[in-house]
Amino acid sequence: MKAHQSFGKRTAKLSKHIRKKLDEKIVNDQTIGLSPIQARVVGFLSHHEKVTATDIMDTFSLSKSSVSEILSALVEKNLITYERCDDDSRKRAIEFTDEGQILSCALAERLDAFNRKLVKGISQEDLDTVYRVFDIVRKNLEEME
Repeated sequence: MKAHQSFGKRTAKLSKHIRKKLDEKIVNDQTIGLSPIQARVVGFLSHHEKVTATDIMDTFSLSKSSVSEILSALVEKNLITYERCDDDSRKRAIEFTDEGQILSCALAERLDAFNRKLVKGISQEDLDTVYRVFDIVRKNLEEME
């Protein structure tokens, strides 16, 4: 019974520790020049197309003003630009500049290296088990809503 009681707490603690190490090892590197949330937004943009400010607000549970501040900083650093959406001229999709694309690739390489170190010594079978457990927990959480 104790394992069930502490599962959420242990998972949250591990998640916090991973995020702290990720920020420390990848994001806080002076050569990147991004805050942790800016780096996360860049990562999100690299995995999704036609992203809008609203998508970022929803994904990261941020206010409109916070997202505006993050995106303004990324524009100022010449990492992103805006393009009108074909389906709705009121919407503006966020696009990488050439410089932003290069930085996005550099962040992805660092993240891949971090993830390899994170699972070092864990068999593929054990990883598959962890992923199955995560899927079950996610499903259980969705059923609580």
